[in-house]
Amino acid sequence: MLNLSLLNSRIEIKMSPTTQEFLDQIGRTEDIRFSSDNTKIAIAGINENCCLLFDILIKTDELGPKINIVGSLKLISKYLKQPHGVEFIGNNLLIVANRSGSIVIFNLENLQFTDQVVYLNPIRIIKKTGIFKRINSPGSVCILNSNTDEIDILVCNNYTHQISRHIIPLKSRLKFVKNSIFLKKGFNVPDGIAINKAKSWLAISNHFTNIVLMFDLHAGLTCNSEHSGELINVGYPHGIRFSDDGNEIYVADAGSPYINLYEAQNGIWKGIFETVKKFKVLTEEAFLRGHANPQEGGSKGIDISADGSLLAITTHEAPFDIFYVNAVI
Repeated sequence: MLNLSLLNSRIEIKMSPTTQEFLDQIGRTEDIRFSSDNTKIAIAGINENCCLLFDILIKTDELGPKINIVGSLKLISKYLKQPHGVEFIGNNLLIVANRSGSIVIFNLENLQFTDQVVYLNPIRIIKKTGIFKRINSPGSVCILNSNTDEIDILVCNNYTHQISRHIIPLKSRLKFVKNSIFLKKGFNVPDGIAINKAKSWLAISNHFTNIVLMFDLHAGLTCNSEHSGELINVGYPHGIRFSDDGNEIYVADAGSPYINLYEAQNGIWKGIFETVKKFKVLTEEAFLRGHANPQEGGSKGIDISADGSLLAITTHEAPFDIFYVNAVI
């Protein structure tokens, strides 16, 4: 296993004083996500009941990438109750999973990113996991399938230890959301979730068993299906992202200053996989400031730019950092 540092590959981010103030006040952060075209970033502020949205511009020259936040929004709503998971549908719809509330979808299309606080009502609110079952502690979220008419998402239900599925009509408010339990075996606080680009493998971080569970989506899964693979040697796994080709997985460790990297030949994640590389993303000083207990101090949210060159993370001490991964790989 290689231990590498990304600290010298941290990208300076230009932003306005107002945007910096938003970041300084956000407190504990959870998931982070690029929009489909890499022009927006969303960050979940769990304790402040808000989401930060950035309009970003990425330029690359001979010295590497440069990032400018050209505009920002602090999104607030009575429906944001400990927001934990965020995911874009394209560039203008944002899904938010609220640990103390529901799953909501916001339409960002007509918002002006002018460093302002915006109150917004969602266009959809998902409250159930079945006909008679209310959703409980929804956390991270990923998209299973989507088209212009509907979105099919999977959500970690953190404290009921299961994964729910929600097929949500986007155009007609008269159509019902289809809610169900997708997986429920082997979880102990599922905290992060991701699907590869080919829609063939599902990765779910399992907080209190200190592993990431891998599910073969081509195996005809039922809610009682067992996992097919495990990613081990990660303390308290949280955010997860596949590489574009599906052969690598980055896993954030909330209990250490490192990001773990795993590799699978031909993107087949059956069996046991050990960490092949660790990337240091926090100084020891910054990590220890947030390391109040073994489960805290490290990175929570994680995402990768479309070309795989940029790694974005959130932590309590650094609510928004981006690293140039190509500089060390």
